[in-house]
Parts: sequence; structure tokens; C-alpha cells
Amino acid sequence: MEREDSDVVRERTRITEKSGGFKSQLYSILTIKNLKKMFSKKVVVNNVSFHVSRGEIFGLLGSNGAGKSTIMKMIIGEVVPTSGEIYVEDKKLESKRYEVLSYCPQHNPLFNKITMKEHFVLFSSICGIDKSQKKELLEDLTKAMQITEHKDKKVYQLSGGTKRKVCLLISILGNSKLTLLDEPSTGLDPQGMFVFIF
Repeated sequence: MEREDSDVVRERTRITEKSGGFKSQLYSILTIKNLKKMFSKKVVVNNVSFHVSRGEIFGLLGSNGAGKSTIMKMIIGEVVPTSGEIYVEDKKLESKRYEVLSYCPQHNPLFNKITMKEHFVLFSSICGIDKSQKKELLEDLTKAMQITEHKDKKVYQLSGGTKRKVCLLISILGNSKLTLLDEPSTGLDPQGMFVFIF
């Protein structure tokens, strides 16, 4: 078995034994406990444990195929874990995930034949955003990401970088308690990356 770094062992122990007070903290947003996923006999995610506090920006780092996207898919419920537990705000996450989290997947799941503006109308309605706020919100978000001039274009007419920005903006529309971004800067040019980060 591969030797684990001491900080990995320490984090798993803290979560497994509930030491370090994460269960009693008012600021806990996500706790992953001994998460494992196997496809056939291949272990893709092996005994992963970590804790994320509210307001914290947390990154999963690893090479291609390390299981980062699979972990996110287990958190959102797209992939069922082989074993382990997922808690959001110290409550076991089993259903109604849409009420607490949003997700920007690695690939852009957009509808090619509708416009960027129509995407915002659709997803802001799903998120329960008041009709009176939609126009101003669209203007603010597209201006912030420097894509206002593309709002009436159909998705198939947009560049890869612009499509990525649309997905990022959709993922923050609902003002969720937890937002998962999988490879958020893929396809962005250096200027787009700068706008996204800052």
C-alpha cells in the first residue's frame, strides 16, 4: 500500500474521531469522511477525508485520473460512493442537494440552440430568482466577466472561453451555500483567467 503523507493521516484522524471540533463549529460547510469509489475492481477514490469551513476556498489537487472529478460527482449525487459519508453543514447529504449546492462541471453542459441570455433566464428561474431582478443580474454578471456583447448569441456561436464563463456564471446564480467548480479555468485565455480570478 502506498505510504500517506502525515497531514493526510492527521486530517482523516481528526474527521474520523471528530476531534478538532468540526462537528461543533458553526462554520462547517462540507465534511468528507472515508470516501471511496470503485469502478469494477479499480479503486478510483481511496479513503478520502477532508473538511471545508464556510467561506473557505478549498482546492483538490492531483494529476489527471487522480479522482478529483469523481469526488465532486459523488458530492453532487451523480456518482454513488462505494463507501464513506458526505456531510453539508453537519447533515448527512442524501437528498435535496440542489437546495444547498451548485456545480460547474469540467465540460460545458449548455444548450447549443438557445442564447446565453436564455440560459440565464432558464437557470435563474430554476434558482428562484425574482423576475424583477433577472435583467439587472444578467447585466452585472456578464459585465463582470466581460461577455455582455455575446448575450444574444446562440451557444454554438460562442468561443470555448465564453462558454466556460457562461457555465461559471450559471453556477453562482443561486447564491448556494456550497459551490463546486471542476476545472473552472479550462479554455479561458490569460485575460479571461485574470477576470475570473480577480
